[in-house]
Amino acid sequence: MLMQSYRRAYTTNQGNGRLSQEGLLRLMGQVDPRYFERYNHSTVARWESGATRPTRERLEVFGRALNLTNAEIEGMVRLAGISEDEASAGTPEALPIQQANETAPTFPVTESDIAAPVKEVQTYASRVVRYSLTRLALPGLVVAGSGYLLASLGWNASWIMLLYVNLAMGLILVQSFLKLRQTSELRELFFVSVFFLLGGKILLAPVLRMDPYGFYAIGNLGGTPIPYLLAIIANLLLALVAGLMFEFLWRWQYASNRGASSAFGRAGWVAFPPLALVYLIAILCSPLGTWIYLLLVFSVLGAATMTLLMLRDQQTSFNEWERRLLLQAAVVATIVLAALGGVAAIVIYLEPSFLSVPDHTLLRSWSIDFEKLGYSMDELMDRYRIGAAWSALAILVYMVIAIGGSLLVAIHGMDTKKEDGHAAERLPKR
Repeated sequence: MLMQSYRRAYTTNQGNGRLSQEGLLRLMGQVDPRYFERYNHSTVARWESGATRPTRERLEVFGRALNLTNAEIEGMVRLAGISEDEASAGTPEALPIQQANETAPTFPVTESDIAAPVKEVQTYASRVVRYSLTRLALPGLVVAGSGYLLASLGWNASWIMLLYVNLAMGLILVQSFLKLRQTSELRELFFVSVFFLLGGKILLAPVLRMDPYGFYAIGNLGGTPIPYLLAIIANLLLALVAGLMFEFLWRWQYASNRGASSAFGRAGWVAFPPLALVYLIAILCSPLGTWIYLLLVFSVLGAATMTLLMLRDQQTSFNEWERRLLLQAAVVATIVLAALGGVAAIVIYLEPSFLSVPDHTLLRSWSIDFEKLGYSMDELMDRYRIGAAWSALAILVYMVIAIGGSLLVAIHGMDTKKEDGHAAERLPKR
């Protein structure tokens, strides 16, 4: 009943709602991700009813999640009837963070102590497999199957290829945003953003009839849907690697005691290394223009992701005035970046640069066979203008609505410091 009393007393910032059982697990999940992965609201109901006897480890995670003082946590432990012997027989995670770092456990290692890490690794591995199947295998099969069908039927008109690419990318976006709506995971937004920003060059590929990786120059693939199919699958794979790396770094920085000491450092370690890895691969496999494009959009994505991570960090707190100031700054930054993106799209259309035309990478170079592509070299500039303008517009709309909108919503709904010094409910998911 004591846990239920604390949960019900932990209201939202507006004071018109209580912390739900699912919300409690989300908060406890930032302290220890096992609580979000393994338990549900029925488990919390058993805790609160007394059907399940509490442990010191659970009460300490509960207390840290709700920003209770050490005295309040110790009071819950005593009221729960946990003896000193039981308390000292806990795991290192059950101790306060600073105590676990300073002293080594002196209790005997039991069979359950050995099995727990193994079970945690197995749980994480199953999450990785499930995530890979839903984000790569299932949409990849749809994209590959539809592309192969078009190729077997010989349907290779430019408008058909443009429709195929847009529908394929749209399918993956819809799937990811439906998942994002259900879970609010920052990792999902990161995954779909990496995929769509990589796909910016694929949006103009059907107009040029050239994919950004040069698959069209391999054998007899030119003029067929296969190059676009392979490019979309390659982007899906890169986005999946970035998403899994994001998840791993998040656990390292936020779910262990080995992360950076500051909220800024933790957010930076999670947001930028996956983008750097994808960018390095792009440098090897793409022309110079793609390097410049990805450098710009990945910088914006990394900065936005860092901001979102810091807003969800337990060490970050703002008062109402600071929240409003931050919201105004985010609105101004979004408007300025949108204006700059619009200007860039106009410049690209008026003064096209052929640095992005895929006829070389660091690994290889090739000659463009315009006869196989079905148009003359004189048409290249007009086709590039149309494709580049459409691609720039799509990327601009995505960054303003998806990335900028997510940032504004997060700031608008963020928690501010209360008079009693306790922060309201956070949503500390990946």
